[in-house]
Amino acid sequence: MDVIITVAFGYQPQLIEPFILSLRKVYSGRLVLVISSSQLEEMSQLISFYNIEPLTVQHSDGISVMAERYFIFRDFLASNKGINRCFLTDSRDVIFQSSPFSIETPHLYLYSEPVKFSQCEYNGPWISKYYGDDLLSRVSENLVLCAGTTLGSYDLITQYVDRMCSELHRHMNQPQELVDQPMHNFLYYTGQLPSAEVRAHGFSEVQTLHHEKVFSFDSEGFLLNRDGSRVPVIHQYDRHKQYFPKFEQMLNRQT
Repeated sequence: MDVIITVAFGYQPQLIEPFILSLRKVYSGRLVLVISSSQLEEMSQLISFYNIEPLTVQHSDGISVMAERYFIFRDFLASNKGINRCFLTDSRDVIFQSSPFSIETPHLYLYSEPVKFSQCEYNGPWISKYYGDDLLSRVSENLVLCAGTTLGSYDLITQYVDRMCSELHRHMNQPQELVDQPMHNFLYYTGQLPSAEVRAHGFSEVQTLHHEKVFSFDSEGFLLNRDGSRVPVIHQYDRHKQYFPKFEQMLNRQT
C-alpha cells in the first residue's frame, strides 16, 4: 500500500482544492490530510467526496508547522507499518500531473532545486544561521534540496523522519521560528542520509519552481521536464502567476 501524507493546518478548503483535485485525477490510493479538529467540519465535503483520510492533530503552540509535521509523520508511520511507499509533500502549492509513484523507490528520493546555496537568498542564510559559515562555505556551490517533497520506501522514509525529528529537536530552543530546510540539507550533505538519492531538477518526479526560469509546456498544457516528459509533481507553481492559465488548463483536463 502506498500513501501520500500532507499537512493543511490553517488552510481554507479552497486553498488545497488544486492539490486534491489534481491528485485524485491521477491517484486513487491512500491520501492522509493532517488538519486540526477545528477544521474537520469545513473540510468534511472534500474529505467525503475525494475519499481522504483525515488525521486530526492539535497544532502545538511555539513550534512552526514546518517543524511539527515531522513529529506527526513519525507518529503516523509508527502506527501504519503496512505501508509500501510514502510521499511526504506540501499541500497548498503542489499540484499533480501524474502519480508520484511512477517509479520504483528502492531509495530515499530527495529533490533538488535549480539553484545553489550561494545563489539563494533564503537557504544560504538559513544554513549559516543554524550551522555556521563553515558549513555554508562547504556547501555553497551545491544545489539546494527542497524539504517540501520527499519520496521513499516505508523503512527509508521512517529513518529519514526519525533523523529530521532528532535534528529539529536539537534546535528547538533557538529564538527564531524553526524551519526544516537547513536540517534537511544538513543531514544529506553531512552524510547522515546514506541511502538517499538526489533526483535532479528537470529530470525527475518533482519540479520545485521558485527559482525556475525556463518553462516548457506541451499542447495540452502539461509542464515538461528537460527531456520532454511530463512532470508528475509541480511544487511552488504559485510563484509564477503568469503561467496560471496553463496550470488551469491542466487542472481542468478530462481524464
